[in-house]
Amino acid sequence: MTSITASQSRPPLQVRIIGEDDGADEKTVDFPDDSGEISKSSLFKLARTATRALQDGYASFLRHYAKLVPATSCEIRFKNVSYTVKLDTESLTQISTVGTKLTNLVAWWKARTYTEVRILAQMSGIIKPKSMTLVLGPPGSGKTSFLKLLAGRLPLNEIGGSITINAAKYTEFIPEKVVGFVSQVDDHVATLTVRETLTFAVNCMMPPVPKDDPDYELLSNLQNLKVEMFLRLLGLKSCADTAVGNGLLRGVSGGERKRVTLGEMLIIPHLAYAMDEISTGLDSAATFDIAKRLRESTELLGHSYIISLLQPPPHVFDLFDDVVLLSQGHIVYHGPRERVMAYFASIDFVIPDHKDKCDFLQEITTPDGQKYARKYHANGTPLTMEEENMVESKFGALNQARAHRKVAHKQRRQITAFVPSSNAPRSTLEFVSCFKRSEIFAETERLLRHKSNIIAHFQKTHHKQFTVSAFTHVKVLIQREFMNSSRDKQFTTVRVMQCILMGLINGGLFFRIDVSQWILRFGLFFNACMFLGMGNLSQVPVMTAALVVFRLSRN
Repeated sequence: MTSITASQSRPPLQVRIIGEDDGADEKTVDFPDDSGEISKSSLFKLARTATRALQDGYASFLRHYAKLVPATSCEIRFKNVSYTVKLDTESLTQISTVGTKLTNLVAWWKARTYTEVRILAQMSGIIKPKSMTLVLGPPGSGKTSFLKLLAGRLPLNEIGGSITINAAKYTEFIPEKVVGFVSQVDDHVATLTVRETLTFAVNCMMPPVPKDDPDYELLSNLQNLKVEMFLRLLGLKSCADTAVGNGLLRGVSGGERKRVTLGEMLIIPHLAYAMDEISTGLDSAATFDIAKRLRESTELLGHSYIISLLQPPPHVFDLFDDVVLLSQGHIVYHGPRERVMAYFASIDFVIPDHKDKCDFLQEITTPDGQKYARKYHANGTPLTMEEENMVESKFGALNQARAHRKVAHKQRRQITAFVPSSNAPRSTLEFVSCFKRSEIFAETERLLRHKSNIIAHFQKTHHKQFTVSAFTHVKVLIQREFMNSSRDKQFTTVRVMQCILMGLINGGLFFRIDVSQWILRFGLFFNACMFLGMGNLSQVPVMTAALVVFRLSRN
């Protein structure tokens, strides 16, 4: 497949720009053919009028923003995709301790054997453009690996099958620039405030405005406006100037820290977003508010969202278009949300009354899910809902009585005068086999056989490893570190006094030494190295914590 870029011939995009006042004249702005990026005059219009639109609400701002920026659709297709890793055989059979590590280090000549473990197996499906997809599954079903697969965060040499975005393979662009990934782990610089954390993310991804630019102030305000927009979107306006904090430094709450993690990735422009357990630490009202605003972004800006949630409430579940149900690395359902209950009813799994849909879907593939299988009388007629409720209550009484050996033979025959459905699947492979025989999977297979009709219009930044220059990265990092150091005034003061004191001691000890004696010069050099080495041991845990943030920012 040849590389599909935005530089291919296509007509220039024209977007209407409405005047600030109602009834004002309209004008068109041509977007460049080679980059697909918004023009400078459109940025001016956005900076002048978006503040008022943002004050009217997030939906008003999105409608205003959509008039300037053309919606870019994103379709992700994956066919027969599998993910396999190689693990040390000994690590699967024994617990890793300090003793085992030392033993393996000493026995370096011992040949190691590796075992292939399949995390994801033979997945096929389509993430539709302008859609929200909910990923469900019990713990250990592979939800995080599935999201990392779609976001391009897994090694390509460990992935089998084909996966494309807008008919372009993942090797033809930088996947991290097209699909954003929101981790379920909240790793941030604890001493930075919420606003500074989002501003740092913007500065790392957006080129700085030259100070000699005649429109420097206007374009700089546009970047600040973007930070303010996401502070209001995520409900972080009240704690914008509060430190993020961690387990040792008091800061924002756990739910607010989760929103910072979400905003740090959403503030960077992508075509699609894969979000892993974004509802952790949030109540149902906050989860619904965020999901509703993501729904508005999907409809107006054309973004696609693939979100995994642990226990979404019913009003959040109804906001999604499609559902992906995973079990042991397999897809047991991938289709429209409106048809998921009808599908499982067709394979003899019926949701009870007053049962939450998401809880039902997550339990259905577990051993406890067999209680939802439709039951039949001995003559083959299905039990009614009233009969099933009666059987469940009597079955509990039967088990309790059986424990005390007080159940009569006649009572046991009356209660157990039914058989489970012979059509209901029990294992994960049986669920997968039933889904592949369904009409929903057949429709997906028909779409996969045809080429996508969405043309890949990638920007120049989607093919670059870094959006801004190395000098800008160094400048932004130095500013952040200087900000962190200046805030810890007690540590800085003690450190300066310690250096002055040690300098006076060493200066007095080696004052007017005989430079011809090399052993004195060596002693001074050794003393200086010991001071620098031992004095910086306190920075080891700080750098270890910063390394986690570095890896997150690098990806």
